[in-house]
Amino acid sequence: MLKRRDFLKTMFFGAAVAASPAGVLAKAGDADVKEFHIKLSRYSYSPSTIRVKQGDRVRLILEGMDLEHGFYIDGYDLNVTVRHAEQKTLEFVADKQGAFKIRCSVVCGPMHPFMTGKLVVEPNTPFWTAIALSMLTPFAALIFMRMLDRRRDDGD
Repeated sequence: MLKRRDFLKTMFFGAAVAASPAGVLAKAGDADVKEFHIKLSRYSYSPSTIRVKQGDRVRLILEGMDLEHGFYIDGYDLNVTVRHAEQKTLEFVADKQGAFKIRCSVVCGPMHPFMTGKLVVEPNTPFWTAIALSMLTPFAALIFMRMLDRRRDDGD
């Protein structure tokens, strides 16, 4: 039969393993795809701003509403041309943090230079918080077990 101390050690060891960075990384990799439907029309993207977290898998469904337009994201080297009444899909991982300009890469008229949008890639704080907590869990378990041992020794 396990002593109480051995039982607690086993529980804390199991908790530390379960909260390990490997477990967190596996869950982060299974993240859902962030999907956005974007309409490309004369001199505008709708919506004009796309917000995602760093590490997100992004799927953009681009729909041409009038003329031929381009869709280019600075910093990601992604470029696609969409014709009128055509739909194209663009997928990528948002691996760079920051704000990136989206531009029309096909001259579509006199206001072409103003056909812009923005991709905002925010830091993935929940991910890094989980990593930090998973690294601190074994230390907290050791401190707690040490306190229990001292309490037991004082009681004897």
